[in-house]
Amino acid sequence: MKNVYPVFFTKTNENILVEVPDFSILTEGNDMNDAMEMARDAIELECVSMEDNNEKIPSPSNLKDLDITKGTFANDGETIVSFVDIDRLYIGKRLIQNS
Repeated sequence: MKNVYPVFFTKTNENILVEVPDFSILTEGNDMNDAMEMARDAIELECVSMEDNNEKIPSPSNLKDLDITKGTFANDGETIVSFVDIDRLYIGKRLIQNS
């Protein structure tokens, strides 16, 4: 199952701060490419953990329901919203191959 989640990316002088509101995930990257990869990895790992615990994976938020001015890093730099896609079927296959 594929999903696309909205993610807040806040550019600071040093790096890109990342917030995934649907999962309460906070992470960071050295640049935008790294930040996108960190966001995707964090979402995928959270989904795996939630599935292992028989928890319901949240549906992606509607963009109009999000307010970047209330994000965790809103005062740390310029924030934009972008989308990060995940493929939960692919995640499961990758985990099985790596075990």
